Amino acid sequence: MSKSKKNVCIIGLGYIGLPTAVLISSCGYSVLGVDKKKNIIDSLNNGVPHFYEPNLDQLCSSVVNNGLLRASSEIIESDVYIICVPTPFKNNKQPDLSYVKNATEELSKYIKEGDLVILESTSPVGTTELVKEIINKERQDLDLNDNNSPVKKVSKEMISLPTIWTHLEWVPVKQITPSKLLYFFIISSISSERLNIS
Repeated sequence: MSKSKKNVCIIGLGYIGLPTAVLISSCGYSVLGVDKKKNIIDSLNNGVPHFYEPNLDQLCSSVVNNGLLRASSEIIESDVYIICVPTPFKNNKQPDLSYVKNATEELSKYIKEGDLVILESTSPVGTTELVKEIINKERQDLDLNDNNSPVKKVSKEMISLPTIWTHLEWVPVKQITPSKLLYFFIISSISSERLNIS
């Protein structure tokens, strides 16, 4: 599928979700950012990020003005879904996964064969399985327990060291930063193209 036809839905427009949305849309993908806060939605649709990060404002303005990025309070049918919702600690010092659960339940209404789901929220080991269980429950027509399932499942928990090495061996070490790694993993999941992340 070409970039022009591949639609990406990023759920959660915080410190991970918004830069991810901006970077992916800057590669030519059509991106919808989803958030529940009206001020974040309005700000992004005006091309203005709601927090500061170096160079984010110029890039955000550019992709919004070019029609590659927009924001909404509602998920729509897409080809790629990236969950970037918060997972704050509860009083018992355990992560609150309710936002992840709610986002998964909501995207389950739209997911179809061949779609890619990425869990990028900071979360404990096993959360990917929780996402899978929710999708299986909500969409029994898409059996993720089947190894031949057409729905791809990719997350930080499922990236193996050999895969990372294969993709990164050509990148100079001094150019690798956490934000570039995140960007690279996501773009590599969406597209088979090798991208220059310097």
